[in-house]
Amino acid sequence: MPTYPDILNEYVDASERYEVDGLQFVAYVDPAAITPGEGAAVFLYLQNTLDTPLEIELKVHPPTVGRFRPQSILRFEKEVYTRRLPETEVGIWGIPFTITTVSPGKHTLELEIKVSHPKDARKIREPKMENPLKTLPIDNFIGLGLVSVVGVPYTVRSGKKVKLPLSITNAPATETQQESLKETYSKLWDRDTGHLQHQAQQNINKNRAIILNDLKNSESLFVALYAETQQRFADSGLPLRVGEAIALGKLLTYTCHLFLKSGTLQDGLLVPIWERALFNQYPTDNTLQTLRDIGYRHIMRLAIAISFGMVEKGVGALPWSREERDGVQEYIVDALEDGLPLEEDFLYLPLMLAAVQILKHIRLPNEDVAHTIQLVHKARKARTNLFTDEDTAPADAMYKKFLAALAK
Repeated sequence: MPTYPDILNEYVDASERYEVDGLQFVAYVDPAAITPGEGAAVFLYLQNTLDTPLEIELKVHPPTVGRFRPQSILRFEKEVYTRRLPETEVGIWGIPFTITTVSPGKHTLELEIKVSHPKDARKIREPKMENPLKTLPIDNFIGLGLVSVVGVPYTVRSGKKVKLPLSITNAPATETQQESLKETYSKLWDRDTGHLQHQAQQNINKNRAIILNDLKNSESLFVALYAETQQRFADSGLPLRVGEAIALGKLLTYTCHLFLKSGTLQDGLLVPIWERALFNQYPTDNTLQTLRDIGYRHIMRLAIAISFGMVEKGVGALPWSREERDGVQEYIVDALEDGLPLEEDFLYLPLMLAAVQILKHIRLPNEDVAHTIQLVHKARKARTNLFTDEDTAPADAMYKKFLAALAK
């Protein structure tokens, strides 16, 4: 019986999730604070842990007001929803609602869930006992392509009856934007995705020695990532100065090294790249070229997550929320992948903020590190319009602090 990875933590914080008869799920109301007239919905991330389809029945119990004649303050399309979740599948289920009676304050929406399946169903997903990702300077693994490969621990609790908090604001009611109360469902992962990942894993296992030999030379890895970085930023209308290109090349090399140092983490770096190569029918016989063409997006995404972690470690609490950091990550990755315009602030925040911290950690043959640092200083001085708005201004003091540390 093949086993399949946990997928929920790739999309949502599911370190603690509900489970009912083989169904694991995370549920929440969005937005949590609802303005009368504003559209809202219950969202459930669903994960089938069995080798058979699940028949799901979801009953909603909206909050009510009124002691003698209780009146629901929410309106759903129906009271009971049903869904069939195919074997191994992971998806997100959205159930919209509107406010029928304005009752400002905190309320509770109760969900009652029943699941049925054949008696001979077998478990195909099991939680990990250890978390190898905890060694990385990353505080949020959602969307990084690591959890489905490496796995992280999680706990479950009974989800037959779940209470979700929501609040209604006392702002004046606005015209309802929501045209339909029809439920929605999007498939996020299925057996075919699992087979592709399994095939990528097999290819890595078969050729691991060759791949690692191709990547063990730091200079060759740096040169490949340095060249690709120059090209990508130029395509996004942001040509790099020499000091910036060297610093970013070192940061991406450092990122790869963090993953290549142990077998489990190696898979977190390599399997998503080989999986994407398989999907695009891209040959992987040239390891460095594969990393440049197919893997750059994945490596850059990891480097951005690590960069925020390094910056946080260097200055303490960050002034940007997790949602803001996630937005920056998507903006940079998409721009570099598709050749879209990229603002120079986001070359430095967070990438150069982290890169200057590891300039001395990655040494190149015959490199004069003092000269490299001078080039980085020169590049920063040439960027006269950096960090001029309120959101990015705090990064200026951080960068100066990290630069000053290089002189010690």
